[in-house]
Amino acid sequence: MKSELPFLLNNLKILHHRSPMKIGTDALLLGAYPKNNKKTGTILEIGSGCGIITMMAALQHPESRFLGIDIDESSVEEFKENLCNNQLDGRCNARCIGLTEYSKVVSNQYDVIISNPPFFTSDMLPKDHKSRISKHTTTLSLQEIVNSVNILLKEGGLFYVILPVPESEAISHSFKAVGFEHIESMDIRSLASSPFFRRIQVFSKGNFDQKLILKQLTIYKSQERNDWTDEYKKLLQEFKNF
Repeated sequence: MKSELPFLLNNLKILHHRSPMKIGTDALLLGAYPKNNKKTGTILEIGSGCGIITMMAALQHPESRFLGIDIDESSVEEFKENLCNNQLDGRCNARCIGLTEYSKVVSNQYDVIISNPPFFTSDMLPKDHKSRISKHTTTLSLQEIVNSVNILLKEGGLFYVILPVPESEAISHSFKAVGFEHIESMDIRSLASSPFFRRIQVFSKGNFDQKLILKQLTIYKSQERNDWTDEYKKLLQEFKNF
């Protein structure tokens, strides 16, 4: 039986039992990652699920307005409930629509776009249809993300994404091909002795000849439970008590 207990952060109580993609480390890291947008702006999340990334960003940027889109109706309903429960429904909204469809009716609207997208391409797909949609590129490829972000993002706007390292390299080449500049990258690993398993990247629409900023993050000091590194605690300090 699935637990209906909410996921708790310092200033947020988030339901995620109805969304096929549950809250995990990827969402926490991307939600907490500093967004270098203007004081006010419009921010879109692609594949928003229960809404944790949007809500974390909304706490960081109280004067911005947010929209999260997802093709899973139950996720969007849960996202809207979370917005109401956390008093964020005044400047955040959720919409059940596919990214490609949305990019056909909206263009050059957003200052920032954020995504923790599906990335598995293996033939070993889960039996559950909703899990396939949320975790695998069966309905949304990385190239479709690049094409749609190019349409939806304002000139000079920023796109934030978290992916495994191989997929991050592929999407970087695709963004470069449409005139985006890769301006930040943070490689993430569990332990200092572990390989990097995720990468957060920031792309700017337009080439500003900015030197690429390279960062690294190690999550744990050891294999002991909750033995977090200082750098991990610093990144999450606004949202978690350690």
